[in-house]
Amino acid sequence: AKEEPVEAADLAEEAEKVVDSLPVPRRTQVQLALAWCLSALGAKDRAIARARQVVQIGGSRGFKLWSLEARALLAHLT
Repeated sequence: AKEEPVEAADLAEEAEKVVDSLPVPRRTQVQLALAWCLSALGAKDRAIARARQVVQIGGSRGFKLWSLEARALLAHLT
């Protein structure tokens, strides 16, 4: 049986529903991936919000690489 292809927007929406229930390291990683995905989908404001969350969490938790990548994305989006 053939299945309908899953759209990137649908996957991003599903990820946004569960991201807050994840442990902090995984949540930060998923938020960064979501920021890139949302950027590619043209949802600039949502991408910026997710990237800012990664910068905040990354700075306080020591996730330097994720924070740096989120800052790069923010520089690109703003």
